[in-house]
Amino acid sequence: MRRVGARGLLAAGVLAGGIRWLACGLSSDLRVIYAAQLLHGVTVAGLGMGAALYVDTVVPERLRSTGQGLNAMAGAGLGAIVSNLAAGWLMDHVSTDAPFVIAGIGALVLASMIPVILPAPQRLEEGLLTS
Repeated sequence: MRRVGARGLLAAGVLAGGIRWLACGLSSDLRVIYAAQLLHGVTVAGLGMGAALYVDTVVPERLRSTGQGLNAMAGAGLGAIVSNLAAGWLMDHVSTDAPFVIAGIGALVLASMIPVILPAPQRLEEGLLTS
């Protein structure tokens, strides 16, 4: 865990999701699609554990439950609503493969940007957390 860290877990989850979505959007071979589905577990574990660990590391102790609540709300609530709306629009106006291809490309770009957009977490000293 120390070697990979929260950002590494997040990057692995986003990267696995991007590869999976691209494989599903670009291939009609069921062997490729079935094999790509194995990446779903890596995606869910990386995003779920990585996000929770990152929030736990960067948010002061007295605000951790609020940080975790916002993390869950943004991912499961707002993220689901926006992605369903976007996917539905893309399927109606572009093609049924478009949401997978666009999400895959977006996820690969996001994975490459994680070191830039998420600062390396540094735990504050316990004395600083109460001030």
